[in-house]
Parts: sequence; C-alpha cells; structure tokens
Amino acid sequence: QAEDGIRDVERSRGLGDVYKRQVHLSMEIMPLENRTFSGYFWNNPQSLVKFAKKKNLRITLDITHMATRTTDIIPFFLSLYEPDLVENIHFSDFGPTEQHRFPGRGVLPITRFLNLLKRLNYQGLLTVELTPSELPNSRGEVISQLKALTDFIKEVMR
Repeated sequence: QAEDGIRDVERSRGLGDVYKRQVHLSMEIMPLENRTFSGYFWNNPQSLVKFAKKKNLRITLDITHMATRTTDIIPFFLSLYEPDLVENIHFSDFGPTEQHRFPGRGVLPITRFLNLLKRLNYQGLLTVELTPSELPNSRGEVISQLKALTDFIKEVMR
C-alpha cells in the first residue's frame, strides 16, 4: 500500500492529479496460450496497434505477455512502441512456464529493458505486476522486497 512507503512520493502524481488530466482508455497485449492466440480479440500485436490508433486508445504492454511470443522482448517492444501510444507497461519477469515473476527471477533482460525505457525517455506508467506466489508470506518482507525493487528501478532509470 502507498501508506507503507511503496509509492515513489517524489514522482507520484496522486489521485488528485489523475482526475485533473484527460482520461485515456488502454488496451493490453495479452499472452499466447499454448503457442496460439488466446480468445482475446485483439491479441495480434499489429492489429491491436492499428485498432488503438483508429479509436484513439492507448496500449498497455505487458512484458511477460510479450515473452510468451519471444524472450527477445526489446526488438518486439520497439516494434510496437510509440510515445503517444504506449501509456502503461506491466513490469515483471518471465520463466518458460511462469508469467509475472519477480524481476530478476526469470529470463528477461530486465536491466537492459529499463535502460531502454530511460533512453526512450519513457514517461508513462510502469506497473509492477506479480503473481502472488512470488511474494513472501510476511507483510514486512513484501514491503522490503518491493522497496528494494523500487530503489533498483529508480537507480537504473536515473
């Protein structure tokens, strides 16, 4: 929770600022299931981009969903990235059979990806999305691990 110090208070916009801005709808790229597209209608990445542009929507890119297609996520990300189109990135790691792992516990180039976002001057949201089994049982350890992750992200993005 933000009250426990997880939120980056120096850069956080808070809910008051969100309500002052224009609201955008964002469509998320979804994973492949058993190496085929799931039932999600816009699961083809290029079709999703085309549709989002046509309807003035934004895109949420989930890097573990991208990794169900290829673990070489940087070229894939760059093929879809446009500053005014990508508004949110779901950030986590990926194992061959597991999505939304804690960053550093999978096979994705997490530091290289963050460096790419820095070079692109990415200004959108970076949402840490984790499967609950990746978190420790104690609340104190959850807070400690998420704070360490936040510090790592801030250090790389500095």
